[in-house]
Amino acid sequence: MANKLIAMVLGLLILTTMPLVLAEENEGIIIDSNITPIDEKEAKLILSPLGAEVRMIQLEKSITRNVLSGEVVLNTLKTNHPDYDLIESEKTLNTLEMLLEEVKNTNTQEDKNVLVQTFVELKKEARTLSTQFKTQTKGFIDSNDRTQIMLKIKEIDSNYLTEIKNKAQKRIREYNALRVKQHLEALGENEDSLIEDINRGVANLTQTREKLMEKFGELNDSNKKQVATKTRNEGIQKTIENKKIMEQTKPELAQKIMNKIQTRTNDMNNWMQQKGIQLPNTSSNRLNRIEEAISNTHGVNSNKDTQPNGGGKQ
Repeated sequence: MANKLIAMVLGLLILTTMPLVLAEENEGIIIDSNITPIDEKEAKLILSPLGAEVRMIQLEKSITRNVLSGEVVLNTLKTNHPDYDLIESEKTLNTLEMLLEEVKNTNTQEDKNVLVQTFVELKKEARTLSTQFKTQTKGFIDSNDRTQIMLKIKEIDSNYLTEIKNKAQKRIREYNALRVKQHLEALGENEDSLIEDINRGVANLTQTREKLMEKFGELNDSNKKQVATKTRNEGIQKTIENKKIMEQTKPELAQKIMNKIQTRTNDMNNWMQQKGIQLPNTSSNRLNRIEEAISNTHGVNSNKDTQPNGGGKQ
């Protein structure tokens, strides 16, 4: 019986400490309002302390890459085919950039239930806009364009995304450190050195798993059962809560996405005026705008009270 309990609790502990990475590719239909098991899994993390910060910075990274990639596509087409009409594609990319600004400014200290819905809506809107942009530009791109685009996108990954990737990695480490700290406290242990190693990226998942297994194995059978039951119940509670939020989000999701896109389209003239840009030259300073935005701290995304002790500085 004790062996079964050990296997059960370790499985739960390990699963809850693994970082979940948001997919960077944006594939899908024109209006992506279908909530998949992956969406539910990603959104569930937001119900945990620091989970919203992790998800929003990952979403910011994904959208940033899509905006920059879109900029490469437009610049390549303008250079190679100056007679092409790309105004609609420009507008779509502007809308995606406007969405990126909203993601960056999302207050991750809001109610977690609201944040789960917000995350799903923003992610689905980003996928919808990215698909729309691909559809608008696909027919213009020839083999020569495609080769140039792929080379330039590789340059973007190294020149523009390093900083935001580091920010995302730091958030994941902070989240993992906090989760491990909570698990150790449930086991009646305090391992500041391990928490610091996780924050610094020194302790990997295997080392963390071994330490948790070691500490769990030192408990008596009664305490093992208590920890296993508590961990299982907390996991079930979060799953039920997350599914409830997803069910509340589904019915009007497609309409919400369309309304948001329409609102951004209506507000685009004001947005362009604030940026000092005009069609068809909205892309002229986009790289500079994105680079400056990456350098700024992401939104309101840190809560000092949830930071784990024993580290966190890079």
